[in-house]
Amino acid sequence: MWKLKKIEIDDIKVVRFYPNEWEDFRIRAKNLIKIVKLIIKNTWKTNFKAGELNDIYKYVLKNYKSDLSRREYDKIRSTIKDFIEVWGEVEIVKK
Repeated sequence: MWKLKKIEIDDIKVVRFYPNEWEDFRIRAKNLIKIVKLIIKNTWKTNFKAGELNDIYKYVLKNYKSDLSRREYDKIRSTIKDFIEVWGEVEIVKK
């Protein structure tokens, strides 16, 4: 079981996503940064193939509890799902 609460992100300013098929974007949401840090820590990778993280996405979707509104949560979930399908590279930007 992964514990997001225990993941330290005080040194991270933002996470940048560089999808293979569309324009890059950034996230500042703390829990999403924690998820990205956890994925990088467990895979030792920042560049992924399309669909490579489907199992992790399904796990997070099933177990993640959000304080966001339903609309905000659905938007983030959709964006991350789209990113996993085309994939690309993730960069952690330190403070």
